[in-house]
Amino acid sequence: MSRPTVTISIDSKKLREGLNELRGRGLHRNMTNVVNKLAFDGTAALRDEMKRVFKNPTNWTLNSFKVIKARPFRTDAAIAIRDLAPGYDRGSAAARYLSPDVLGDQRGMKPSEHALSELSGKQFWVPGRDAPLDANGNIKASEIGRILSHLSLHDDPGKNLSDQAAARLRRRTQRRGPKNANGQRGSYFVGRAENGHAVGVYKYSGTPGKILEIIRFVPVLPRYHKILPAQQIVSQVIERRARHHVEQEIAIRARKKAEGKS
Repeated sequence: MSRPTVTISIDSKKLREGLNELRGRGLHRNMTNVVNKLAFDGTAALRDEMKRVFKNPTNWTLNSFKVIKARPFRTDAAIAIRDLAPGYDRGSAAARYLSPDVLGDQRGMKPSEHALSELSGKQFWVPGRDAPLDANGNIKASEIGRILSHLSLHDDPGKNLSDQAAARLRRRTQRRGPKNANGQRGSYFVGRAENGHAVGVYKYSGTPGKILEIIRFVPVLPRYHKILPAQQIVSQVIERRARHHVEQEIAIRARKKAEGKS
């Protein structure tokens, strides 16, 4: 499934009326200022709404929207999810993470799911019952990194577990627990049902006979409901704030003219 482009337009009836008024006064630079100010108002409103609807959002999440400012004498400002904005890596995670919440959709595969796809049968994953979680309820990135390393799935070969280290860990973990790693590398292994279907990634705990479920594979993710209607939030802000910024720019221009400034 292709990832949707999430760009929020800066437009409304009140804004168009205000810009026409500024255009009639010859205040083209001030038109640019108005739409840029409204774009920043919109991102502030989105940040406030994320604090309300998400549980313990990270700063990365709260700062995931970026203003694409209008150039001088233009009125084409917009708001975009940060990795879809010019100058940002289109392959980064912000749009994949937020798009379902903005548009209501299924998310795409995470990079770790792509890496695990050959072993998982191209399934998605959710945290297992024994997964180490961070303060935001997500599996710690360091744990995912160790899983990929131990299963030799890292994009960077230098981060994969060496043959010598794998053999040492396999000998140690098999002494501590049942021999059901099926020859896989290190202390992590892919568990399978009797029919061979991959069910998750497990880890030897160090306690004889105890295996930890770190990742559980799921064939299909449920569709997300839209809980952050970004365009609606921004449009409401523009309707509410457009006239204020138009009047502010008119006042600024009048004051500069009275002071003899261009």
